[in-house]
Amino acid sequence: MQGIYVTSNGTVYTNSNWDEGGRATSIFQNGTITSADANGGGGQAIVVSGSTIYESNSSGVTNNPPCAAGGCGIQLLNASTLAALSTTISGDSAVSSTGSAAIYGLAIGNGNLYAAINDQNKVDVISLSSNSVTATWNITAPGLIAVDSSGGVWISHKTNTALPNVNGIVNDEWGDFGTAVIDHYNSSGTHINSITLPDSGEVRALWIDSNNNLYAGDENTDQNIKIYNNILSSPTLSGTFGTQGGVYTSSTPGVVAPGRFRFITGIGTDSSGNIYVSDDDYGHGVLLSSYTSSGSLNWQVQGLEFVSLGAVDPNSETDFYDPYHHFHLNYSDQNSNIGTYYSDTFDPYQYTTDVRATGNPNIAEVQYIQGSRFLLLSDQAGGYLQINRFQSGSEITVPCAALDYGAFQNQYLDFSVQPTNGEFIWTDANGDGIIQSSEIAQPTSAAALAPAGQLEHRDGNDFWMDTNGNLWQVNYYSPDEGSIHIREYLFQGFNSHGCPQYNFNNLNIYTNSTDFPQISGVSQVVYRPGDSEKGTIYIAGGAPSAGAFDQITRVDNWSSGNRTPTWTNNIVWNPGTASGSTLINPVSFSIAGNYIFVDYNAVHYVLVYSTVDGSYVGEIDAGSDVGGDSNIGNDDMWLSTTAFERSNGQYVITKEEDYQAKNLLYVWTPAGTESQTATPALSPGGGTYTSSQSVTISDSTTGAIIYYTTNGTAPTTSSTKYTGSISVTSTETVQAIATASGYSTSNVGNATYTISSCSPAAITPYIWTSAGGWQQITSISVASGTAVDLGPQPTSGGSWSWTGPGGFTSTSREIDSIPLSAGTNTFVATYTNSCGANSTETFTITVTGSEGPYGGTAAAIPGTVQASNYDTGGSGVAYNQTTSGGQTGYRTDNSGAVEADSGDNNSPANGYDLGWTGSGQWYKYTVNVATAGTYTVSFSVASPSGQTDGFHMQNSSGTNLSGNVNVPNTGSWYTWQTVTASVTLPAGTQTLELAEDNSGWNLEYMTFASNSSGTEVSLNSAFNITGIYSNGTTFSSSGGLDDGGAAYSSNLLGTSLTYSGIVYAFGTANQNNAVQGTGAPVVTLTSGSYSTLNFLGTASSGNQASQLFTVTYTDGTTTNFTQSMSDWFTPQSYSGETTAVACSYRNLSNGTEDSRTFNLYHYSFALNSAKTVKSLTLPNNSDISVAAVTLK
Repeated sequence: MQGIYVTSNGTVYTNSNWDEGGRATSIFQNGTITSADANGGGGQAIVVSGSTIYESNSSGVTNNPPCAAGGCGIQLLNASTLAALSTTISGDSAVSSTGSAAIYGLAIGNGNLYAAINDQNKVDVISLSSNSVTATWNITAPGLIAVDSSGGVWISHKTNTALPNVNGIVNDEWGDFGTAVIDHYNSSGTHINSITLPDSGEVRALWIDSNNNLYAGDENTDQNIKIYNNILSSPTLSGTFGTQGGVYTSSTPGVVAPGRFRFITGIGTDSSGNIYVSDDDYGHGVLLSSYTSSGSLNWQVQGLEFVSLGAVDPNSETDFYDPYHHFHLNYSDQNSNIGTYYSDTFDPYQYTTDVRATGNPNIAEVQYIQGSRFLLLSDQAGGYLQINRFQSGSEITVPCAALDYGAFQNQYLDFSVQPTNGEFIWTDANGDGIIQSSEIAQPTSAAALAPAGQLEHRDGNDFWMDTNGNLWQVNYYSPDEGSIHIREYLFQGFNSHGCPQYNFNNLNIYTNSTDFPQISGVSQVVYRPGDSEKGTIYIAGGAPSAGAFDQITRVDNWSSGNRTPTWTNNIVWNPGTASGSTLINPVSFSIAGNYIFVDYNAVHYVLVYSTVDGSYVGEIDAGSDVGGDSNIGNDDMWLSTTAFERSNGQYVITKEEDYQAKNLLYVWTPAGTESQTATPALSPGGGTYTSSQSVTISDSTTGAIIYYTTNGTAPTTSSTKYTGSISVTSTETVQAIATASGYSTSNVGNATYTISSCSPAAITPYIWTSAGGWQQITSISVASGTAVDLGPQPTSGGSWSWTGPGGFTSTSREIDSIPLSAGTNTFVATYTNSCGANSTETFTITVTGSEGPYGGTAAAIPGTVQASNYDTGGSGVAYNQTTSGGQTGYRTDNSGAVEADSGDNNSPANGYDLGWTGSGQWYKYTVNVATAGTYTVSFSVASPSGQTDGFHMQNSSGTNLSGNVNVPNTGSWYTWQTVTASVTLPAGTQTLELAEDNSGWNLEYMTFASNSSGTEVSLNSAFNITGIYSNGTTFSSSGGLDDGGAAYSSNLLGTSLTYSGIVYAFGTANQNNAVQGTGAPVVTLTSGSYSTLNFLGTASSGNQASQLFTVTYTDGTTTNFTQSMSDWFTPQSYSGETTAVACSYRNLSNGTEDSRTFNLYHYSFALNSAKTVKSLTLPNNSDISVAAVTLK
């Protein structure tokens, strides 16, 4: 969107120099497009007068659609219908002699149309009455034009600064467009004065409103709009609109928000004072926005995708990246746009040699190398790959490395800094994200470089990264390497700035004749290390036409030298017909889970095949919600689809769609993989009520839609959709079901509500003590040991029920010598009268006396102490609480500090937290410390704003043990994080005091962990395989860790390993020294109470998801832990998994070494520290192994 014009009523007219759908000219009203497709036009500027549109149509025959009859120049259109009028202003005086897009500015005033013709250094003055040129002003490099109410003409200037290059062309997409100067001329062309933008500004958009305020869009680093008043006499900068620095300046650079512009191309205003802004750049996408004069967003239209393809972050299924943008996905909103534009990942001002400033990458994927995340950028033809690293605290990604086979189409260089004689590899050696010539490497063989005068290295393309970090390149030909083959660039580790390293000396070359003779030619290759023990390669080939394929072959154990295909499948070729098209063919594929997704060009659908045997699964087509097949363009890229498997078994398939500026996201659920939606919950619960009830229905499944009935019939998806609370005014049963995308329908949730006119009876409270007899009161304070009776009235005519501390219940009216403990004791009496109505009364008895541990037993350390389990003894003895608000009934012996935890309530929380904090308040805890020493205390805290010096822990003498503890901003009162402090404690029973120094935070629990290195568990009786051998040892080819003749090296592991402060002991080399999961073996644990169980282990023969481990305690109870485990060769960075040691080789059964990286992983499970452990049961899976276990 290169130019816009806004009428007084807020109608926005736009012009574009290219539109794949042929809608270069568009009309918007209130954020809705009102114009039709295929309307012609195409250029840089547009202006409207009455019922006529004047637009530059100066891009020559490259327009889409091409210029109208009569030639290029200035096209006249009907402002309502966009019908082309018979008049076209063309000829040498109004069109570029070079055929380029040279008419950059149009404006109307004084009965004339002013046209800025940049490459001819002139402005033509064209009479509106005759549509002929009446004057020509000689203006150097004119750019944009605006006319004020007095007839003054304001003209900016466009520069054409070329980037330095040799024998090639570099698209300077982010180079200078405008200078800082706007010149002011009278209606005769005489210069009056000038405006110069501050801060080295560059004018890219220009507008004058009805009040003679001039708006200049600054495309330089300010990225805002400069507003000038008094322009008829003495122009003065009166203000700006938009955030200075645009999207590139904020607390998190790159995050989008109203007013954060990123390349302003058009400005306009209407009679209501609204401001309209377009921002756009080559490849970066279009935004058209309407703001109030105060900066509030009225509406925004987005067109962010054109010849582009994005992908889901493989470790975060709600994050989606294209080459320039980051989106958040909401899968519950699949009937509209499931992606929310969150940020830009490109900063052209900080990283000036980023390929996105010159080469317009079209394809983005996210890949992880050893846990580090990278954004991969490739172009339409696959001729280069740029690797960007992510950085903390910013959405902007940093260029880190690049590979390029040479100039695109033998003429365009991709990068602003690159050699001109063929392929190269760049690695960011100094970490600044900017390419320097000294950081570029080329092949040492002269024959590998392109011949003199030829910029491109012949026919190399399609760079792709596997999960090991290795890069694959196909369709490659060079003079010294022969015909079609595949290259594998081996990952050489990271440099000091976290950039992956590659070179021309460490690569594998696979040839057609030797390695994949079963398939002719190569179109695409995908290598999946985890699909077989030694990795699996999928090759698409055959050559029905250029850039396509009709076969896919799978070869397992590729890295071990196997070349025998597991299967080869003929992919459906020319499966349908498309009018006027011969491009009905598969063009690319992607793999996720057990499926291959093959994308087709003109027929626009995706065919699905099985990775297991290559068999056909089904077809995915575009639905009516995206306009159907007729609203989809052809695929224009070497990679036109990506795929991702969600945690719920769904698949997300992304497909390029340039015709209407979007990516298509298909969400597919294979049959039989759905989880069930949670059962809806109704509140309040069913029962007898004396008045109408407002019933709410909720469901814990994200994105669930609820349907309900109130007439006793079973609910279906045709029943009433739940949108808010239901009023129940008479006796009825409410039933509800829920559905969610990717889940099967829930079970029925139901509740019956009986609405009765029966009124509850009043309760008269009485409390008896030996000192005061019966008193008509509800609360009393007594000394320890005092006998207390409760005897409310009436004495007859109904029934009673009681609840009280420690699970106390009774059905008597009068209860004698009630059980009391120190502190506050709360009893609740319920009286049900003869007609069934309930009434309640609460009695509070406070027992004063000495302090004691909650529940009568001191809390064990090491272990977890719940914040809500402070000592008993009452106010001033066990606690001091002066603020109130959160009382739940869990602890009734204070004024209301304990509240129900409505947040994540993660283990080992007990469902309550200590809130309503304040300076000077304190709580005491009686604890029993097992061993004297230093302990790390993890405090689970929550705060919406954070608090410096929130609290500290002290002993009974008042000594500050922990130092002052700062509470971070966790995001809300119930979003929990842990902060730690160290305390040194003597052994034995003692009292610790939590002293509150400031308010503004909640505390959930405190976990005390010994700073020791842990208790190593002897596995000698459990060892059942030999998984560790010393170097040079030969053993059975069916033995080792993987039952396939491979094992860890004891020379690398040693006899013990310390990881994260925990010591692990390995078994003796060359004998049974690992526990394999076959038969679900049971490991006897060292008896004791511990906070965590920690072990070193791995999977083999592929990644093993969702493995179940069970810890059994001496009291017979168990705790289950589910953990996914990576294959030792293919780390997946699963949640709860870290790499304890990366071995540079493994030992093979023939006594040799396999010199690749094999990993041993660390896992840790939280235990119930109040119990004594007995044993650990492993999953019944021969493909998982444990090498060492330590308790802590």
